[in-house]
Amino acid sequence: MLGTPIRPVLLFDLFGVIARTQSEPDKRLLQGLGRAEPDTFWPAYWQRRRPYDLGQPARDYWTAVGNAVGTRYSRDEIQVLVEADIASWSRIDKAMVDYLQSLDAAGYQLGLLSNIPADLAERFEAEQPWLSLFAVRRFSCQTRQAKPDPAAYLGCAARLGCPLEQILFIDDREENVQAARQLGLGGHTFENLATLQACLEREPR
Repeated sequence: MLGTPIRPVLLFDLFGVIARTQSEPDKRLLQGLGRAEPDTFWPAYWQRRRPYDLGQPARDYWTAVGNAVGTRYSRDEIQVLVEADIASWSRIDKAMVDYLQSLDAAGYQLGLLSNIPADLAERFEAEQPWLSLFAVRRFSCQTRQAKPDPAAYLGCAARLGCPLEQILFIDDREENVQAARQLGLGGHTFENLATLQACLEREPR
């Protein structure tokens, strides 16, 4: 049973922790819409992603991707790409949502820190009522701060209103967890729900 933790604040990443990463069928669909081979499309997609996560309009992002793969997307094609991209990141792990509810009921304060473009953030806020479990939600497209930039963590901690050492940061990317630890937060590299539960059971009380 969860007792009173030494770190009463849990700061979660979104994608790869609560929302699942892109499935292979979703990736094939998106790549096909992008009219490029995988070894061309995916480097273009990821290498230009950070400005998109920081608030760049979808039109500019997909135009840059198109230029990189040697094609030009029309306005209608960009809208289709945006919708396919949103869908590819929108599969939710229900077991994780149930666990978040149990953590909230046990007295943990929950925060969310995500690198996410505006189109996707707007869709999540409109369609995912469980986001209300988080006392603080910090989306990179709104704050213009993205992990592993220290400002992203410090801004979130300031909003949570607690010392850094009282926060346990949970992310599936090791580089993001290491950046949090360097600032004084606790860190857990997420693999699955079972390992997270074991981590929290080990937390001193």
